[in-house]
This record gives sequence, structure tokens and C-alpha cells, in this order.
Amino acid sequence: MIIRKIFFVILGILAVSACADKPPVVDSSEVQEVSQKTPQFNELRFLDRPQIKLNAKSIRFVSKYEAPFRAPNVEHLMPFAPERIMRRWAEDRLVATKKGSNVIKVIVNDASVFEENKEGGGLFGSEDKDHYTARLDILIQIIDTDDKIIARATAYSWLKHTIPAKTSLNDREKIWFSIVNKLVKGIDVQLVKAINKYLADYIAE
Repeated sequence: MIIRKIFFVILGILAVSACADKPPVVDSSEVQEVSQKTPQFNELRFLDRPQIKLNAKSIRFVSKYEAPFRAPNVEHLMPFAPERIMRRWAEDRLVATKKGSNVIKVIVNDASVFEENKEGGGLFGSEDKDHYTARLDILIQIIDTDDKIIARATAYSWLKHTIPAKTSLNDREKIWFSIVNKLVKGIDVQLVKAINKYLADYIAE
């Protein structure tokens, strides 16, 4: 009888040990729910906008802006940097008719986004804020066969946005995406005006 009790005790210990060694079971629905919280963004394009056809041999995209990849700049942390979206703008909006020998250059002089942290305080203890300043400076040139600039159009767009410093990364990325979206929409309007005014002689009929 005593031997049988000891045997049952040993079995009980082994059963508990076996249960402890089993890995925790994770519900797949919980994993899916967590993954869905990570924001997903579609790249900004301009395919719904009318193309601008220019009498030229080709179009070249040139970026003179060198991102420092360190604070206070944050464009490299964004889902889509302004410089990348401007490349898409040139691809979607401008078309060379292949007529003539001139070349169109789309030049990015500035595509920066700065973050400035300001501490709260004061009488009512206001919360800390993060201030963003985004800029786009774009130049379009028409170059002849002698590499001379025969026409040019420029446009500039900028905006400021402030958020609480405690904003989560997911919400911050959504705000960054919105900033770039508004920034490039602003430069799109300005560039169309500049092209129609200063490059009118090169617009294909």
C-alpha cells in the first residue's frame, strides 16, 4: 500500500514536470490583432493627375539634397521620405515627347523634415511637444545641347506641425505620412503654376 502511494506521488511529480516543459500556446488571433495595429501605407503617387507633356528628349531626376540621417532630421525615419515622393511625382506627372534635343532636369534642392523637442511647463504644467518643419525646394530646368539652361521654373512648399511628445510610434508614423502627403500636394500645385508660367513655350499641345 505504501509502495503504491509512493508510485502515485512519483507519477504526479512527472506529470507536473511534463506540463511545465510545454511551451505556452499563443492564440493566432492575438498575433493577428497585434500585427494589424502596425500602420500600413501605400506609396503616394500622382497617377490620378493629368500628365504634363513637355517637348524634350528626356527627363532626368537629380537630388542635391543629402539627408544627414541624424537628429534633428527625421525624413529618413518616415514611411516615405519627401525626396522619394518627388521622384514619383516626376515619373507620374512629367512626360517627354521625344521631340527636339533638349533635356528636362527635375532638381531637388531641399527635402528636409526637422524635429524640435520643446519641454512643457509654465503655470499650468503644459505637456512636452514635438514640432516638425517640412520643406521642399524644387527646380525644373530645360537644358539645350550645349548644356545651357534655356528655361527654368521653381517651386517651394513648407509646413509646420506639432504633436504631443508622448505620441506613440504608430500614431507618429501616421502623422509623418500625413505631413509628407500635404507637403507634396502643396508642391504639386506650385509646380504646375510655375510650369504653365515659365515653361509654357515647351508644353506640348
